[in-house]
This record gives sequence, C-alpha cells and structure tokens, in this order.
Amino acid sequence: MHPGGGVSWCYMPMSRFAPSGIPLYALQARGISGEAEFAASLTEMAQDYIEQMRTVQPTGPYRLLGWSHGGLVAHEVAVQLQAAGDEVSALIILDVYPPQRTLGPEPVEGDGEGGAAEAELMPAPDPEGELRALKDWARQVAGPIGGLSDDEALHIAHLFLNNQRIAVEHNYGRFDGDALVLVAEEGKTKGAPTARSWEPYVSGTISEARIPCAHPQMVDPEQLSDVWHAIADWMAAQED
Repeated sequence: MHPGGGVSWCYMPMSRFAPSGIPLYALQARGISGEAEFAASLTEMAQDYIEQMRTVQPTGPYRLLGWSHGGLVAHEVAVQLQAAGDEVSALIILDVYPPQRTLGPEPVEGDGEGGAAEAELMPAPDPEGELRALKDWARQVAGPIGGLSDDEALHIAHLFLNNQRIAVEHNYGRFDGDALVLVAEEGKTKGAPTARSWEPYVSGTISEARIPCAHPQMVDPEQLSDVWHAIADWMAAQED
C-alpha cells in the first residue's frame, strides 16, 4: 500500500528479494493522476483497494504490507477483508503507528517520534508557498518521480494532506490475527511509539523487527534486503 505521497514506486526494488512464488502488487492512490477524486475516508480508500485486489486475486489468503501511511491502509484493508470472510495470512506494517486524534504542530527536524521528522509524516508546505520548496518536498514523499511540474507538485501536496486527514479522522478497527511491525531504529526519541502501540488494534501476537535505519531509508533499495529478510523470517515462523 502506498505511502502518503500516493505512489508506490518505492516498493519496486523489493521484487529482487521476493521468491518467484510470491507475486507483488503495489496500489497507488486514487486521484494521483488528477483524473479522479481523492478518497473521502480511509474506509473508502480500503474498499476501493479491495475491489482492485480482487481483480487479480478474487479470494484469500492475502498478504498485506505498507510503509508509513501505507501501513495504516494495510491494517484497514485487513480488517475489511476479515469482515467479508476472507483470510489475511500476513499483515506487515513498516514503521507507522496509529495516529493521534488531532494533527499536531509541525515536527522539528531530528525530533522524529516514530519517524515523524521525515517528509512522509510531516505536514506539507503551504501549497501557495514557494514552489521550489514544495517540489523538493513532493519528491521526498512521492519517490523517484523525476521532473515535476509546478501543477504536479501542488497536486501531490494536496493528495498528501488529504491522506494525512483521513488517517487522523479514521476509527481504527481490530485485526484478528498476528502482525509484524518493522521499526526504524534511528531518529527515535524517548517516548516514541513502538510496535506495542498497535496492541488495541491487533488481537494476536505483534512481532517487532528493528531495522538499522531512519524512517525515510526503510524503503531505500539498499535497505530493502534487511527488510525482506525480516519479513521472510517472520512468515516462515508463522508457517511452523
């Protein structure tokens, strides 16, 4: 599931590590191209993505993964799939935690509670502000897009703000099963969220794997080897 910037290209290098028997599909945000409305809620977003998932795999078991905002989406997709009677065999959450009910002030660089110091979890610059800063920010949250026009940068900023809003407004359900939470070790402060933050929303065992990087680097190509090994070890243990 895509992070807050709406695009899922950051997951492409993971295909180097996944076994051939595990196909990978990445979902991008509705409205990323400007041809559709943004999702009005996280519930609506998950419903839409389940419909898309069923076009390639009509029934479970499903394995779900998401980094940052994508982890919140993956959790809601898992809850909805179970409510529909489908099996979810893996829920993998990459360095994101259930958000506070209100949007806080802009974090200070280096004060990254749960990765909040990096661009993915920061409020966007004012869309009417200086365009160069906005384009730099959009590249950070959207990944390796290349050249962005001013209009595209503005669009991604609005998309991110919408994703941030629906994540905070969402009433998180309870997933009936186990989950793996990958935690970025660097940049954490005392009192930062941990994998245990998910306990009210996951009925089974929450396993934690610590990755030696900061939140933004968790999906870097050179880091995804460690990420995939942690995932593979957990899935193997689940099958024992």
